[in-house]
Amino acid sequence: MIRVRVVVMLILAGLVLLLGACGSDDTEADSTTGGSLALPADFPSQVPVIEGAVLAVGGTAKEGWNLTIAGRADAGDPFDNASTQLLDAGFTEQFQRQEGAESVKGFVTEAEGKRYTVVIGTTEASVSGPTAITYQVSQS
Repeated sequence: MIRVRVVVMLILAGLVLLLGACGSDDTEADSTTGGSLALPADFPSQVPVIEGAVLAVGGTAKEGWNLTIAGRADAGDPFDNASTQLLDAGFTEQFQRQEGAESVKGFVTEAEGKRYTVVIGTTEASVSGPTAITYQVSQS
C-alpha cells in the first residue's frame, strides 16, 4: 500500500516537473498534431504512446524518459487507450491505482534483451487538461 502511494506521488511530481521540460527546437515533431514536441531520438520504439500533442518530454536511456501527451479529444479515453496500446504491444500490467480523479498503472515487458517498465498516470486536475497522460519509461 505504501509502495503504491509512493508511485502515485512520483507520478504527480513527474507531472509538475514535466510541465517545465522543454524539447529541442532543431528536431521535427514526432506527432501529427501541430505544436507537438519531438520524442527523444533514443526513445524506445517498443513503447507505444497515444496519438496527440507531446506537451513535455525529457530524459535519456540511462536515466529513463518522461513525457506528457495530450490525447486527441476525438480518440476516446486517453488513459484507456494508453493501457490498451501497452497491453497490445505485449506489456503486462503490474499494478493499478485510482484515488479520486487520479489514475496510475504500471506495465512491464522484455523485448530484444531489455526490460521496459512504463508507468502511466493522469489526473482530471492537470493543468494540461483531463486528456493529458504522463509516461515514465525506463529500460534495463
